[in-house]
Amino acid sequence: MFMKTIAVAMTALLAVLALELWSVISALGDAVPGSYAVAYGRAGFDGSRAGTLFQGMLLPARFSSAGGGTNLYPANVAFLLVLVLGLARPANPGLGPRNRVAWLVVLLSIPLFGAAAYGFWPRYSAFYGIPFGAGSMGLFLAAGSAIEHSHRLGRWVILILGGIGIVYTSITAVRVVGEKHGLASLALAISHTFPRAPRLDTVFVVTPRQGGRRWPVTGRELRRYALAVGIPDSILPVMLDAPCEEVGSRLSRPLGRNAILNDQNSCGRLPERTHRWQSVVRSVDWLSLGWRSDTVVVELLAPNWRSSSPSP
Repeated sequence: MFMKTIAVAMTALLAVLALELWSVISALGDAVPGSYAVAYGRAGFDGSRAGTLFQGMLLPARFSSAGGGTNLYPANVAFLLVLVLGLARPANPGLGPRNRVAWLVVLLSIPLFGAAAYGFWPRYSAFYGIPFGAGSMGLFLAAGSAIEHSHRLGRWVILILGGIGIVYTSITAVRVVGEKHGLASLALAISHTFPRAPRLDTVFVVTPRQGGRRWPVTGRELRRYALAVGIPDSILPVMLDAPCEEVGSRLSRPLGRNAILNDQNSCGRLPERTHRWQSVVRSVDWLSLGWRSDTVVVELLAPNWRSSSPSP
């Protein structure tokens, strides 16, 4: 019965993927040059990125900064233990080794296919991988069923490992939600500052070529966000991304009606600031299970704002 359920689910998923592939091909055929759709694949295939995506679509929690260390997170350890203990023998004694291998390959191919597809798309977000999590769920169900039927304590093993996975995945989810709210609140606060201050010509958003950013919002995204929350287009400046070397060059001469917007990144802090925004993100530490606070800071250097800008 279990294998029939998996077969039905797999057939439905393949049908959905086929429809999605058809919609993608249709969009690419009808898209105008330079549109969002035709950007897919323009940067080529990134193998290391695809490997990270496979990890993210297979495991309950993924940390982009941890790499291989992600596998040691308690929720992921619990998940992998279930797979190792359960896939060692079939849930159905009548299911032979050949069929077991076939199902393992089929279920693993789902996140593998997703990783390969999005290896061509640099602007991947975690929710894109949700459909491909079906393979991960199928593996967990198959392994959990095998553990439960193989030993009288199997149900307790599943309850304990499943509980660990749920608790620690929830910790990660709560932290991610808090971070997203914090980053959005910064964008909202910055956007609402422009109507209250002298108009700027251009805002250069510091975007290092290497290294991460605490507030990963590009100039184009910030301007679109400001428009979305009702800031008039005539008030907003042009917003452009600028690498570290370009920012250093611009700081060596007067900015005039231009400005530089900087967060915590590998370029370092600005020598001075006109305005400062911060957002405090609270999350649970997975080791101590206690609450901790993290502050994200964004600073603006706009000489044209010195006389009449809002107080920092």
